[in-house]
Amino acid sequence: MSATGGRSGGKNSGGGAGGRVAIYSSVFFYKGSIVVFGGSATQGHFGGPGTVFVQEIRDKRPFSQLWLDNLNRDYVNEIVLDEVNKTVYEFSALHLLRKASLRLALKNVKSTLKILKLFGDRTGLLKALAKHVVFLETSDTEHKVSKPSSNLLIEKNGEMVFGASIYVVGDGKPLQGVSSLVSDGRMTHVTNIYISKGTKVRFLRHAHTAAWYNGSLVVAEPGMFMLSLLEIQDGGQLLFPHSLGMHCTVGLIILKYGATVIADNHNVSVTSLVMEAGSRITASGDVRPTQDGGPVLPGSCRGSGGSHGSRGGKGTILLMI
Repeated sequence: MSATGGRSGGKNSGGGAGGRVAIYSSVFFYKGSIVVFGGSATQGHFGGPGTVFVQEIRDKRPFSQLWLDNLNRDYVNEIVLDEVNKTVYEFSALHLLRKASLRLALKNVKSTLKILKLFGDRTGLLKALAKHVVFLETSDTEHKVSKPSSNLLIEKNGEMVFGASIYVVGDGKPLQGVSSLVSDGRMTHVTNIYISKGTKVRFLRHAHTAAWYNGSLVVAEPGMFMLSLLEIQDGGQLLFPHSLGMHCTVGLIILKYGATVIADNHNVSVTSLVMEAGSRITASGDVRPTQDGGPVLPGSCRGSGGSHGSRGGKGTILLMI
């Protein structure tokens, strides 16, 4: 089953974008390959991937699947869901493979994407931009665990709704600072966050959580988190790259060997804190990332302090005569 794009036909031309295959059937039984990447190019850019959509009936209900594959090419050509007069999309299964990137179209109204199960290889990218709500492996009737094998981006005024527990497992390559999750918006329903071994997470200035308590949705202030559990596994990193620092209320924080939490300041209310040898919570200037991801300091100020309780040293002025 193929929906690939055509090869470029000229010296400076780009490859063609992939096409679309849509199948609606009562029964779908297929074990062959599904090929949906874009066309190649001699000197121009590769074409973006196509899509294969299949809807069948399982247990007397529609069961829909969407396949996306970018053949490990650059993330520039993303797939945008943009159908006329449609603002709600739902897939029983999304296959996001080999650096494929997916988002909703930017509109002046709220748009929703519901994904019951995401299958990936940790290289894909799923986005929630402004006025977008993405439901990712969540349920209103049971305690769900979200473990999407993809990188996640939540921009300001965007929202992702997870299961009560989420494991961050993306490879981090498409996002700033090789981060598997970058959030500047709302994370809803999640109460337990597990940052997997060796992965990085960035919470920006407007990132916050929201969860249901006793039938009411409690929304934290921008930059504030309320969690039952925060666990950073071996070598994982949590970074707050802004002057507000880390502000959260957590029942239990567990930092495994080599885990690091970096912020300009830390304002944490926690019932229990477990830190293994080799883990650290730091506001030191010399451990902040460089200009690509430093909390508030430009690259030229690497190693400077936080100026919380004292002043930094005066610099030397050189007069050129």
